[in-house]
Amino acid sequence: MGIQSIDRAVSILKLLSKYDEGLPISEICAKLGLPLGTAHRFLQSLIENGLVMQDTRTKFYQLGLAMLQMSSVMINSDRLAKIAREPMQAAANELQNLVYLCRENAGEVVCISCVNYDSGSSLTRFAAQIGGYMPFHAAAAGKIILAYGGPQKFEEVFKRKAPLEKFTPKTLVTHDEVLEDLRTCRARGYSICDEEHEPGVIAAAAPIRSFDGSVTSCVAATGIKASVSLPDLIATVTSCAAAISRALGYAQV
Repeated sequence: MGIQSIDRAVSILKLLSKYDEGLPISEICAKLGLPLGTAHRFLQSLIENGLVMQDTRTKFYQLGLAMLQMSSVMINSDRLAKIAREPMQAAANELQNLVYLCRENAGEVVCISCVNYDSGSSLTRFAAQIGGYMPFHAAAAGKIILAYGGPQKFEEVFKRKAPLEKFTPKTLVTHDEVLEDLRTCRARGYSICDEEHEPGVIAAAAPIRSFDGSVTSCVAATGIKASVSLPDLIATVTSCAAAISRALGYAQV
């Protein structure tokens, strides 16, 4: 019973993490298959512990500030994020845009750190959300990490995620299309997203290698297609990823 309670609480937190403006209790019940009384009881307990809060106007439930505090501690103590900070700042300055760091977590690719270029530049910047998920078939960061995971990993993830969401007319969703795209990403050593996740938006990502050559993280940058040069994005994130890889002890870059 205790484990079931933990699972339910975690499922509520995971659900709320996907909705910036929160959800009413009716939708929480519908999406998780919980009775109203059960959902209310869990939500009240999470509120008391600061993990969830309720908007007094809309009555929607959202993640609480305690979640931010806990994630901040984790991010600040993360070795990869610390090592990547300086190369990412150099890349952000070069591009005059935001650069972000992503890592695989239980088969999902998650943004764990962002570095911005702080100036009056007119270039559009994207607020890549720390904790946000990068779809492996549409986002550059998701593509490059799965590209280095091998065929078995791809099959496992594809099976779990199918049918894939078609974010734009350019999004690849079939098994063979996605697999071929990932093979291309690995062969050239970087990935691109050309309006596959959002219309008018391009992105590039490059793999970060650990000392043993394995890839579980990447660095990426995103911009408006009409304002940002894709070759510049590719060159900068590739150089940045190589610098981080060297700092992690990978000697072949």
